[in-house]
Amino acid sequence: MDQRTAEEKTYTQSYRSEVIEDAEKIGLARELFLHYIDDVSDSILNTQPSEFWIKRYLERSNSNWLPSNEFNSYKQLGFNNEKARELSSRILPHFANYHDALYYAIRQTAENSISDELEENITLDTNETSATKQVDVNGKAVTFYIFKKSRDADIKGVVDLSDTNSQYWFHGTTGANAENIMDNGIDPRDGVSEQDFSNYKRRGFYLYDNLDAALNWSDMTWADPVGAVLVYKLDKELLSNDSKHKDVRNDEETWRKVVSTCRSSKKHLYNEKVTSIYGPTCTNGCGLAELNRKEKDYWVPTPGDNQLVLLESKRSEVIDTFNQNLYAVIWIII
Repeated sequence: MDQRTAEEKTYTQSYRSEVIEDAEKIGLARELFLHYIDDVSDSILNTQPSEFWIKRYLERSNSNWLPSNEFNSYKQLGFNNEKARELSSRILPHFANYHDALYYAIRQTAENSISDELEENITLDTNETSATKQVDVNGKAVTFYIFKKSRDADIKGVVDLSDTNSQYWFHGTTGANAENIMDNGIDPRDGVSEQDFSNYKRRGFYLYDNLDAALNWSDMTWADPVGAVLVYKLDKELLSNDSKHKDVRNDEETWRKVVSTCRSSKKHLYNEKVTSIYGPTCTNGCGLAELNRKEKDYWVPTPGDNQLVLLESKRSEVIDTFNQNLYAVIWIII
């Protein structure tokens, strides 16, 4: 064996160990993962990052989502008892039927690191439970409202949403995802498909018009030690004056058509001429395996619970405007 071959073999063995270690870090059962990764040849293994192999493993292990027994769903995906119990306990009842176990498990593989510079600016002192700080985000001062998660945290009472001439929009996510959005801007291609207003060809970035709903999503932080809500502050008339925007809050028939086509993996109701849609969330959006998704009358809107989706498009001025108007970040340390 020549020196180069020996070095390559040593590197591959080291990398294989790294992939296994990464899988264990997110709570996958070591022995089950080993059975999978041992079948991947050295020449192929080195071509992809560990996140790729972990996702492939989860996809191969995917089982039917059991809303009444989330713990067993995670066990069947390959998580150890401790992590399966933790993940199942974190699913809020409101979201239990929104996705299958694979969706939530893949969220687990998201990068959890927060940049050193950002982390240095948004930590709390030992005795602090909350703080408000100005942090530079891409050359713009953004207000960070930082909280230690607790039932007593008065988040809504602290965040300044008093400008009646503006519309506030809220996106709940993990700290790692929030950092990515702050660094790179909103990109619907990283968003979700087959949801209320987005499908497999046109993914979407979702926001709420109320803080409570976004805070619920920020609770689903999985392995990330931080939950976050990005707050955007825009002119109230921005969307109503946008010819590429559709408001279906008061048009239930059109709303049902949009939801039906998106949730049923059909061609999107709107082409590239529509870049954003505003309307109610769907009360019964999931748990549909045994139901006829083609019946548009099946879908039920949630009164007063409205969402905005920014759709994947070749060019979207509204996304540019949102990226320029990040107003605040609510940072919740778990």
